[in-house]
Amino acid sequence: MKLRLILFALLSLGSSALAATVFDTGGFESPLNTAGNLTGQPATLGGGGTSNWVQTPGTSTAVVQSGVVQAGSQAVLLTRGSNSDQRFAVAGLSPVTASFTTVFAEWDMYVPTPTAALPQGSFGPMFGFEAYDDSTGPALLVGSLFVDQGTRDILYQAAGTGFLTPTGSFVSYDTWNEFELKFDYATDTYTFYLNDNLLGSSGFVDGGDQFTDGNISGLAAAGDPGSLALTGEAYFDNLIVTVVPETSAMVLFLVGCCGMFFRRNR
Repeated sequence: MKLRLILFALLSLGSSALAATVFDTGGFESPLNTAGNLTGQPATLGGGGTSNWVQTPGTSTAVVQSGVVQAGSQAVLLTRGSNSDQRFAVAGLSPVTASFTTVFAEWDMYVPTPTAALPQGSFGPMFGFEAYDDSTGPALLVGSLFVDQGTRDILYQAAGTGFLTPTGSFVSYDTWNEFELKFDYATDTYTFYLNDNLLGSSGFVDGGDQFTDGNISGLAAAGDPGSLALTGEAYFDNLIVTVVPETSAMVLFLVGCCGMFFRRNR
């Protein structure tokens, strides 16, 4: 009986320690968000407060709308302007540092069929999520995951070079898909998933010891003039970033040990 009580206590502790919220969009739902420009609207922070969305300069837009949604009644439409690489991020995040080992970013994304054929020799535009560490100077790209709207390729950026690299997987147009990035700061690697299926992993792109920024982005997928000029769009919903504290690893180990004990004594 005592061991069962210990196991119950460990499971209770594990459920609270396994993940802590960095920020949560709440599905971009009302009353947190209203129809219109995302910039200036709030997201919920892990401590219970809120902070507003900000954007880098450019002609791209991110708009809360209700025409295409994954769940609920609202989602964000990110439209890339011609020659406008642009990022949208939650401002003022507290750096996630030594109290964790892993950061998870999860979101749903819908990539519509392009309205025009992709020009020969061009790629993109691409839409997705990027994680940065700008705690000690110039921003270091930790990792990213994108969908190229022109080719349907799922792309990541390679360690050390940042080269856009195909995962070998593709999305279907006009369909919601779930994406996940797992950043392991103990091993400096990040792993990427589509609909809970593992796509691959890579070392951190530039490095980084903290998570300070997570962006939804609409970028050119290549540097040629045709790719830079391309416009396009994608929809985002249910974006959430969480962290796993280091103590969770010990909790899971102890839970596993208790589970083995019960199985051996049945």
